[in-house]
Amino acid sequence: MKKEKKTRVAAPQYIDYVMTFTQKTVSDETIFPTKYANEFPSSFESIVRKIIRLLFHVIAHLYAAHFKEVWLLGLHAHLNLTFTHLTALHNR
Repeated sequence: MKKEKKTRVAAPQYIDYVMTFTQKTVSDETIFPTKYANEFPSSFESIVRKIIRLLFHVIAHLYAAHFKEVWLLGLHAHLNLTFTHLTALHNR
């Protein structure tokens, strides 16, 4: 996997990048095969780790910058559950 140059961007741009990258990657048949007998690539684990790391960044931003709004909307349980699931995936 090629190292990408880091650039500073605003949170909405970063979150859009993360979600677009994640959707594109998960939809890629060569990375996440859905057909019987198709192999997962040797880089599969590192790709999944990157997705999890990027999603952690998004969750951390929501906690750090928007938790009050999340709480007022009654969505904190969903955010906590999402964080718990990511943590469980990360620890495997």
